[in-house]
Amino acid sequence: MPFKFGNCAQSKKRAKEETPRSSKIRMINEEKPLSEPLLKTPKKTVADKLLAPPAEVVVAIDVETHDWQPEKHFGDYVGEFGFFTTRTDGQLDYARIVSLGWVVGSFDADGELEVSKERLVKPEGFEISAKAEAVHKIPQSKAESEGLPLAEVLVEFARDLFEAYDRGARLVAHQLEFDAGVVKRELARCELFDLRDRFVAMAKKAFCTMDPFTCLWLRSCYGLPSSSSKPLMSAVNYTKLLAPTRKDLMARAHEANPDAQMSRLIFLALHDLARKAVTKASSDLRVEESAACSAAELPDEEQ
Repeated sequence: MPFKFGNCAQSKKRAKEETPRSSKIRMINEEKPLSEPLLKTPKKTVADKLLAPPAEVVVAIDVETHDWQPEKHFGDYVGEFGFFTTRTDGQLDYARIVSLGWVVGSFDADGELEVSKERLVKPEGFEISAKAEAVHKIPQSKAESEGLPLAEVLVEFARDLFEAYDRGARLVAHQLEFDAGVVKRELARCELFDLRDRFVAMAKKAFCTMDPFTCLWLRSCYGLPSSSSKPLMSAVNYTKLLAPTRKDLMARAHEANPDAQMSRLIFLALHDLARKAVTKASSDLRVEESAACSAAELPDEEQ
C-alpha cells in the first residue's frame, strides 16, 4: 500500500522540503538543453538505484490500460516497489491491461534486442474508455477480435522476464509503480500466484525512469530548470534528450512495445551518465587527496 513519504525515516518537514511534487511537465520551447551534459554527481540514493546491482541485461516493460481514474495524490507517496507514485491502490485495482509490451536487451544501446514483443489482451469484464482509446489508439472492437486471453499473455511475459532475470537482468519501466502494480494485480486475477510473487521480487529490485530525484539530477546536467515543483518528464521528452535519433519510437508513443524500448534506452543513458559522473568524482577526489598529502609532506618553510 502506498504510504506518505513523511512516514519514512525522514521527518515530515524534511519530506515536504525535499519531495518533488509531480506535475504534467513538458520541455517548453525556451528550455534549451546543453549539447553535452555536465558530469554532475547524482545524489547517493539516485546513484545507488541506477548503478546497483550490476547487470548486463535490461528488461523494460510497458502497459496500456482500458481506463484510468483521476489522479488525486501527487509526489508524497512511495509505492510498494520503492519509487514515488501518484497512483493509489484503488487506481491500480481499477486499471486493466489492454496491451502489454516488453523488451530484453544488453547494455549496448545500439545492439539488437533479444526479445521484443507486444501482446493485445482480449477484454473480459471491462470496456476500453474513449479517453484511453484516444491515447493508445486501441478500440474495443480490435481488442475483442485480435486480443489474446490475459493468462496466456501473462505466462509468455513472465517466461521471458524470468529467463532474463535468471541471467541477472535489471527490470525498468517509466512509471514503474503503475506498470508493475497493474501487472501484479492481473497475475493475481488469473490466479498465477507463483508468477506474481516472482514478479514482485523482481520489481522490488527494478528502476523507475520517472523517479523525480533522477529527473532533477538529469535536468541539472543538461542545464535545464530544476524546479522541484515540476521535476517529471515524459518518456518522449526523455528520449528527445537522451536518444534523439529514435524518432521512430517517439512517433509511436503510447504503444506498449515502443514505450518499453524508450524506457530501456532512457535507463541505459541515465546509467552511463551516472557511471561517468561518479567515476569523475572519484578521480577528482583522489587527485585532491594526493595534492593534500604532497603538501603535508613539505617542510613548513616550503609551504
